[in-house]
Amino acid sequence: MSVTEAPDRLSGSMNQNTHLSSADRVYAALRADILSGRSAPGDVLSRAALAQKHGVSQTPVREALLRLEREGMVDVRAQSRTCVAPISVLAVHQAMFVRRALECEVVKKLAAAPKQRNMASIEDALDSDDQGFHGALFEAVGMGEVFDGLTPILVPLERYRALVGSDGTKTDAEHRDILARVFSRDQGGAVLAMQAHLASEIEALKALQVSKPKWFLVDGSSSD
Repeated sequence: MSVTEAPDRLSGSMNQNTHLSSADRVYAALRADILSGRSAPGDVLSRAALAQKHGVSQTPVREALLRLEREGMVDVRAQSRTCVAPISVLAVHQAMFVRRALECEVVKKLAAAPKQRNMASIEDALDSDDQGFHGALFEAVGMGEVFDGLTPILVPLERYRALVGSDGTKTDAEHRDILARVFSRDQGGAVLAMQAHLASEIEALKALQVSKPKWFLVDGSSSD
């Protein structure tokens, strides 16, 4: 490599890193807007307007939108318009099914042989959000990567939960109840407490469908 080639290649690498960080930044901002409801289902997402808002070219905006499309959060229509996608009720139920199956097994395994070291990490997570607590449960049984792998499946549930909001006091009480049953080696009780904790979300989903029908795609899912 000649001396004259080095700066060009280095410059190209720096431009690529800057480009990637711009796409990630736009993606994170758009995702946060959708989750919070600031960008509601049906809202049009103009690439030109987004590029101007975030101070970038349309290329990172396009990449961010394609990434969100893969997660089911936006509908990208070629030569037309890009909109925030509605929340699939079926996808929410599927996500809940997966969570219920896995997390009941997790607390059952924890209650069978609770280890003080692992329990301490879960207690520390009581002060975090709901996702942090559940992630700590998976970590405690050596299944942290499984929890991370659930992220794509749980996106519809994450969107719905962001709209519903949460009763922090109630959620904290439910978390402590689950943990108390694990500590006492009550496998059956820990499973029942987890089931009750997750079931309340489905009831809230039914109410939200009534109040915001246009936000949801009803596609043949059935209630529990």
